[in-house]
Amino acid sequence: ATREDGVTQLSGNGDAITGKLVGDRLFLVDTDGSLAIRDLTDPNNPVLLGGPTPITGGEGLSFDSGAQIEIEGNIAYFTATNTLRTIDISDPANISVLDSVNFADGDVRYPHIAIMDGVLYFASKRPNDIDASTTLFEAYNVQDPSNILLLGDMTQSARDRNDTQIAIMDRKIYFIRNTGTGD
Repeated sequence: ATREDGVTQLSGNGDAITGKLVGDRLFLVDTDGSLAIRDLTDPNNPVLLGGPTPITGGEGLSFDSGAQIEIEGNIAYFTATNTLRTIDISDPANISVLDSVNFADGDVRYPHIAIMDGVLYFASKRPNDIDASTTLFEAYNVQDPSNILLLGDMTQSARDRNDTQIAIMDRKIYFIRNTGTGD
């Protein structure tokens, strides 16, 4: 629906928690754990290509846990709470989860992922005690999206470590940590 101010609202089953625009396609995940794919070739008339399709096994999502979706070819990589999922999006009308694994270090918040050469790199933080937060780094082999394999993981505990993100540029991986100190 288009509001009076000209903004097009895209409704789903819940509130949008994360999304990714790839070309003219918008991949949108709602708080109810469903994925919808829309064609935005004509931004004034978005077309629903597929979904909303449940991708979290009935688990709802909350804004305080964070979530992220990345797209590479016909595969969507989705992270939320403590799980990584690979999703076949080759036919938007038939979205299906290929594999799902729990992160090695359990319950996590604010996940960030990046993919290079069939390896998915994951950075996040785990809520634990009041005095510290644990930063998590993990790597997964996703060359076969129906068989996600953990390659390795590392944790770093430090006082005042906040948001951790990951980026890939020029075939180099960067972990970005906000220390909360203003440095």
